This record gives sequence, structure tokens and C-alpha cells, in this order.
Amino acid sequence: HKFEIFYKLIENGTGTNELKQMKEGDTFQILGPLGKRPNLAKWQADGIEEVHLIGGGVGMAPLMFFGQALKYYSFRIKAFIGIDRIESLLFKAPLAATFGEDDPRKAYVYTDNLKSIGLNDNDIRISFEKAISDISIDIGLPGQNFFPGFVSEQYKAFLDSLNETRDILVLACGPKPMLKALEKITSEANIRMKVLLEKRMGCGIGVCMSCVCPTKKNNVEQYSRVCMEGPLFDSQDIDWEKL
Repeated sequence: HKFEIFYKLIENGTGTNELKQMKEGDTFQILGPLGKRPNLAKWQADGIEEVHLIGGGVGMAPLMFFGQALKYYSFRIKAFIGIDRIESLLFKAPLAATFGEDDPRKAYVYTDNLKSIGLNDNDIRISFEKAISDISIDIGLPGQNFFPGFVSEQYKAFLDSLNETRDILVLACGPKPMLKALEKITSEANIRMKVLLEKRMGCGIGVCMSCVCPTKKNNVEQYSRVCMEGPLFDSQDIDWEKL
């Protein structure tokens, strides 16, 4: 009967700054869950054995919940985190409830979550845009799992090292340029990919059409509602030129 909302404060963001102004006792309404529920059992029936979670920035956050469900169905999981700088992963909020009041251990967003659901250090890779610092030592990942550049570049290099990719599915969420780059990479490697699309939703019940995205079904162009037909889409169904 309890849950936490963990959000990143954006300097010029409207919604996050409104959340910052809330005080104990304030209330607001939430509508959810929205969209279609993925059929993970069908993924197994389709021959998927390993799932690669690829998140850019805050796009990694919803993939955490996918990781929990995928572990329940015994999929193998690898995660690729794209971040601006390693320091952004440092979790500075009080950790007493998680690690105990006397535990001075630092915690890191995403990496600690992934480890808590069963991923080992070799299953987690991080790419970063700005210079790496000594903080990476605290995270505990092998040095070769850090990559200076875009997460899409890191993922392509990883695929080039594999001998077999038939049983792999990619789940990606993040900025559009990242998703478009991954679509090209996965298509060339003949790997299936699904994307979690992020759209501002006016109503959440499919009426206002504010969250539509361009898609193709049987070569017919159309617009699909992220709140109803999504938020998870097959990459081949998205009209990437118009997205």
C-alpha cells in the first residue's frame, strides 16, 4: 500500500518543479497504469531467451520494472546505461530505509537496482558523455564495462563481439536520436527491438490524441496513441522518419 516517487529535478522543467513545491500533507491525483500489458510468456514462445535493456538518461528508470518481470520469467538480462556523466548516478537521498541507518555506503541509481534483481557486474555497462571520475571505482563494475561515448555506440561494439544473436530482444527507452540509432543497429544485426515511447498525455484514456505517434501497420501509415496502443511498440511498426 506504499510506493515512492523518485524524480530528477529539471532546471526549467514545469512538472518536476511543481513536485518540488509539494509539502507533507499535499495531495494530487494519479491515473494508471496506462497502455497495454506486454505478454512475456509469448516472448518466450517466440524464442526470446535474452533481453537487453538499453536506457538513455531517465529512460532507464522504467526498464527497472521490466527487469523485475523478466527475472521472474527467467530471461537472461544485460543492461546498457547511457548517462551524461558518472556522477549523475550517485543517489544522494537518505538511505536509512534501504541500507540501515549506520551504513555509510554510497548508492547509485540504476546500477544498484539492477544488482538487486540479480544482474551481476559483468551484465551492466555504462556509457558516458563527459570525462569519467574516481566515482566509477565505487560502482564496482569492470573497467571494460565503461565506455566514453553514446550508449548506441557501446551497444554496437558489444554486438560485434557476439557470435549469435538469434535469441535476443532489445528493450529501449530514451531520447529519439538514441532510439533511431539503435533501430538502425538492431535492423542491420537482425535483432528484434521494442521501444518504450515517452509522450506527454493530456487525458490518458485515448480521447485527446495529444500522445499520438506515427506508426505503420501492414504498410499503412497511421497514428497510434501511446496511452492506449503503447507505450511499448515494435520498432518495425514505428515510422522513424516522422517520429
